[in-house]
Amino acid sequence: MISGPAGVGKGTIVKGLMEHPELNLVWAKSYTTRVPRPSDRYEDHYFFVGTEKFKELQAEGEIFEANYYNNAWYGSSKQAIEQALQAGKNVVKEVEVNGGKAYREHYPDSVLIFCKAPLEQIERQLVERKQNTREEILERLNTARNELEAASWYDQVVDNPSGHPEQAIEQVAAIIKQSSSTRR
Repeated sequence: MISGPAGVGKGTIVKGLMEHPELNLVWAKSYTTRVPRPSDRYEDHYFFVGTEKFKELQAEGEIFEANYYNNAWYGSSKQAIEQALQAGKNVVKEVEVNGGKAYREHYPDSVLIFCKAPLEQIERQLVERKQNTREEILERLNTARNELEAASWYDQVVDNPSGHPEQAIEQVAAIIKQSSSTRR
């Protein structure tokens, strides 16, 4: 499970990891109530549902980890994760910081990786995405300050240096290889 503040580059790291077939990774989709973005046509990361359906799935236990972030609900699909694990795959998930605790409870053998970067770099990433208003960016930066303090309870912490995501990708790939070999 990969966590870190918005704008730290989690998506870039995950995308890079998926290009390593030797890691035996699969992306387990999540649910969200947010409005689809144009990039969602090219990525297959979410089941888009309304708030009522989201709450129903949560009550049924299908959504075991949920987070309200930036005016939308996000939650992990238990079925998607279980199917991947039963197929012998390593599941990769990009979760918000407070979601990591839920993963630790439900999947105690999971490896939680925290990605970090300086706040200035995070702000630059959020601005360059052009997906948020200035007010939303400031709100996300405030959240990021708090999230960076949570790094200490993760299994591993990886720096994502500006302009060099390949370094973070290689570090995370090494962590996955190591954890996979110790579980066998």
